[in-house]
Amino acid sequence: MKTKRMIRKLIRVFLCLTAVFAMYSLPVQAAKQGKINSWRQVKNLTFSKDVTGDGKSDTVKVKMKRSKGTDGFTVSVNGKQALSKQALYFNDLTVQYLYMAKNKEFIQIIANGDSSTNVLNEIYRYDKKTKKLVRVLELPSEKKSFACYDGRVVSVSGSEIKVQQSYQPPETGWIDWKFTYTYKNGKFKLKSNTAAVKSSYLAKKNSFRVANSVSFYTSTNLKKKAFTAKRNDVLTLTKIKVSGGKAYLQFKKNGKTGWQKVGNYSNYFYQNRRWFYGINLAS
Repeated sequence: MKTKRMIRKLIRVFLCLTAVFAMYSLPVQAAKQGKINSWRQVKNLTFSKDVTGDGKSDTVKVKMKRSKGTDGFTVSVNGKQALSKQALYFNDLTVQYLYMAKNKEFIQIIANGDSSTNVLNEIYRYDKKTKKLVRVLELPSEKKSFACYDGRVVSVSGSEIKVQQSYQPPETGWIDWKFTYTYKNGKFKLKSNTAAVKSSYLAKKNSFRVANSVSFYTSTNLKKKAFTAKRNDVLTLTKIKVSGGKAYLQFKKNGKTGWQKVGNYSNYFYQNRRWFYGINLAS
């Protein structure tokens, strides 16, 4: 009997400890996951979310402005203007509310230009002292870098965000990748300017068949040759690196990897130096 009572006591203790552990662990896990609310292709938008960090919903109004060919937008928080921006010739806005954790609430605004390029892509946080939205990250746009597309935050945790990027270099056609940014000391910082990349054009499993000979290099300074790909060689696209507003792609051939700069439209269109079969953006 004593043994049975002891077993029952141990079971009760175990169940109590399990309940306490669940009580304290579940809220932390939920906070780390973060959340995203997204509104695409809008001109005027009103939403209610906590952007001031006090745990209460705030009224946020985003309004697009047009005057004499110059487009812009304003953002007000609880009836007071917190941001005013001017940008040339954009069609509509993509707005996202990003919640990482309490006092880590952000607004991402993307101004969408012709052919869905990004004229402006920035992330803001609310400053309680100035009652203004201050920029904490400027993402690639056609003014800042090569013609990037998408650029939306697609994943949020307690310390990081992941941004979806797309680009259409003439050498390969559409490619997609994600960059990770960490939040520290009031700013987002790119974790690495190199990422795995995926072709979304004609290539299957990131494989490209060479149409004209092209050399690839051991690094993005393009000084030391890694290998030369000849006609009908099959290369595998592996990585992208973005540096100094330029994009570089890494390809693999028979165990060797090499880099080349992409985005040379004049070379592609006017000198007929197509890298790969099946890529014909000029037609």
